[in-house]
Amino acid sequence: MKLAPTMRSDQSLLVNLSGRGDKDIGTVADLSGAEFYDRPSSRGEKVKQ
Repeated sequence: MKLAPTMRSDQSLLVNLSGRGDKDIGTVADLSGAEFYDRPSSRGEKVKQ
């Protein structure tokens, strides 16, 4: 996540999450501050409508 802001627009960043990944996306959204609408956050907040 620290590297992403320094990258050029023609570069890609691959993030490899172990397991199914769908369980991890909420954690990534919470840690990055991204808004995530598909399920309650891993911190117990309600789903945004």
